Amino acid sequence: MAKAEAAGGTYHVGATPTLATVSPKAAGTQGGGTLLIAGTGLDSAGTWSLGGTSVSPTVNGAGTLATVAIPAHAAGGPFSLVHTASEGGTATLANAFTYANGLSVTPNTSSNSKARTDVSVTGTNLSSLTFGTTTGKTPDDNNAHVYLVKGTYDPTKTGLLKANGQVTECLNVVVISDTELLCSLYLAGGGVPLNATRTVSATVSNTTLTAAAGNFGPGDVGQTVTGSTSLGANTYITAVIDPTRVTLNKAPTAAISTATTLTLNPARVVSDITFANNSTAVTSAAGAQFTSNDVGRVVSGTNLSGQYIAAVNSPTSATLSAVSGGASSGNYTITGTTATLPEVPVGTYTLTVVNSGAVDAQSSGNLMKSVINSGSTFTVADF
Repeated sequence: MAKAEAAGGTYHVGATPTLATVSPKAAGTQGGGTLLIAGTGLDSAGTWSLGGTSVSPTVNGAGTLATVAIPAHAAGGPFSLVHTASEGGTATLANAFTYANGLSVTPNTSSNSKARTDVSVTGTNLSSLTFGTTTGKTPDDNNAHVYLVKGTYDPTKTGLLKANGQVTECLNVVVISDTELLCSLYLAGGGVPLNATRTVSATVSNTTLTAAAGNFGPGDVGQTVTGSTSLGANTYITAVIDPTRVTLNKAPTAAISTATTLTLNPARVVSDITFANNSTAVTSAAGAQFTSNDVGRVVSGTNLSGQYIAAVNSPTSATLSAVSGGASSGNYTITGTTATLPEVPVGTYTLTVVNSGAVDAQSSGNLMKSVINSGSTFTVADF
């Protein structure tokens, strides 16, 4: 390889650079950490780019190793690493490096004796994700989720479950900006308790109830709403939109356009519950609209004795904590959170954001999940 110093001048002959490997091969979109590059004829005076972003590595004397701080970059890849030596000649390592949605979690530790821990999660492109509702929906649906995972999240279908799924889900997700969201971990079990009975001054349009002083939160999901003849029997809150708005399971017979005093009661009656004898499976054709907030809430009625909802599988399907005393269908009441649920075991976990929580989501080829990095580590302790 040769390069002219000036017109009519002398030529320098040097080796054409090569690029062999990089380590690591992926990082979060915030960058950070060090990229180690191996090759030959590497040159710190030449030009370098990673995924189109210029970088300036430090090269050892032999020209075989280079190190550089990993720059920030939009999610995507794998991207190419390109190096043009100062003496001319270009080397390209295709598919060298991938940027995924890396996270930073604050706080990054909490006790499993603490009922609720609110965490701030920073990353990138968070506002492009659809979390369904601010309170979490079903744990394995195709909306985005924030999971606490032991090891690397793997939704590959194994039997009916994920090969390495979530230990628990961070609920009450509120996206603050493209780079930050807030959510709540319930490490001590116990689920989300329903708020006590209270009144709000509200209007209702279609299925949206609006109360300027509602102060709505996750404990309102499941509250029965009464106080107007326009509201049919068993009208209740299915999701929190923001502190002033919630979604009802059905629209009133006529819009409530004038602020009206409505009562929120921590008990809802589901008229189409069905289960078999000696079974923990509960189904509801449409009436229940189960959410993850129902975990831990007690179900009462014929052939049940203190059973609570141990898991929510879909809006129409849930699992009881113990088998029923006989087959039954009809009206059942879901109320409170009096059950003692298993705490999250002490250990080191990874907080992971995924664009779809579905079992076998990776088979679509569109699964996006945050990478494991130091910032995404979360420790559950027993202090």
